[in-house]
Amino acid sequence: MPVFWQLLRKAKNTFDKQLDKTNRIKSRCVERVVGVDASDVEKFWLTYKDQVDSLLDSKRFERQCEEKSLTAKIVAEHIVFLGNGAVRRVRDEGVDCLGSEIMLYQESFTSNKLESVIPSITKDSSSTQEEDSSAA
Repeated sequence: MPVFWQLLRKAKNTFDKQLDKTNRIKSRCVERVVGVDASDVEKFWLTYKDQVDSLLDSKRFERQCEEKSLTAKIVAEHIVFLGNGAVRRVRDEGVDCLGSEIMLYQESFTSNKLESVIPSITKDSSSTQEEDSSAA
């Protein structure tokens, strides 16, 4: 199993043991595991975003979320947290396979992390390009 999914499994197992199951706690569980076990935190969050985007590529997924008055991007964030099996199941069967639990996925718990990591990577790559062009 790829390291990304192993890290998410650890975070989910920690979250499942919590009495308070808020998005803030979910976010802290991910941050704690990633901060301790991930060799490359930015790569983890980029992979997370890629997994979210892969669900968003499905028009069926977006339509099903819209029918339930849910934001597809936020639902996708939560599904990725559930693990690779949940992502595959949702791709194959649709969001209804999650049952009523899907109605809990109305607020983002990763957007701050995703937004804070991705601009820094974009900025780093553009400054590298500027250095390369000035050296030429």
